[in-house]
Amino acid sequence: MTSTVQALQSLYTAMGGNLTDTYEDICGGVPVANITRIPDMINAIAELKESQNSEDSEDSKDNEEG
Repeated sequence: MTSTVQALQSLYTAMGGNLTDTYEDICGGVPVANITRIPDMINAIAELKESQNSEDSEDSKDNEEG
């Protein structure tokens, strides 16, 4: 049976993240694969999405300038 944290880790990777990703402000910077709490996994997913949005924003800006 898959735990909620494992399901969230699967979602994280499906969204383009890697289980080796780390975030200093989440669990002291442990890899996503080592996160054990649901709120921390949700925060990691939010950080991933924010970073993807920033990258998309930069790509759009580059395309407008080009």
